Amino acid sequence: MSAPDEEFDYRIRVNFVQEYRDESGKLLDVWRTPICPTLANVEDELAIFNAEFSRPKTGVLVLSEPYRIVEDAHTSFPNSSYAGVYFMFDRIGRLLYIGQSAGLGTRIGSHFGWNENRTAGVAREARFQEVHHIRTIGLPPENAFEAPAIELWFIQRLNPPLNDLHARSRTIISI
Repeated sequence: MSAPDEEFDYRIRVNFVQEYRDESGKLLDVWRTPICPTLANVEDELAIFNAEFSRPKTGVLVLSEPYRIVEDAHTSFPNSSYAGVYFMFDRIGRLLYIGQSAGLGTRIGSHFGWNENRTAGVAREARFQEVHHIRTIGLPPENAFEAPAIELWFIQRLNPPLNDLHARSRTIISI
């Protein structure tokens, strides 16, 4: 017989370490992908991001408090009027998905709607049925252009199970 969580096995990742070295073999960077990323992993990566990418004019990026899909359905999403990045977690705190938008409230709202009685939020897509809560990082309007790059950075570092990493692995051209 199957284990109780076996239906979620598609989310389980093999823990691996990816090292990046230069031609001489000097270690440049190490990425660790957790078995299944959690809030703690997001917070750790956010601390690394803030340390590596100083933003003197706008300050550090900050993760919002959780917005619970069912319980908080009658309130606004955190940072809903801003551009930014959002993180979807399941009931036990596993990171399922990372997204970004120029308008967080509109984009997150496109993933969720109301139940029949309009008393609670429900997922519009089957793949988001297990989402319990969302956290966001809002960006000031003058930095809205950063959202796709920040999203890609987190996806590459954490590899959440519902993101297609290869679809996001675009070449970034600097001029």
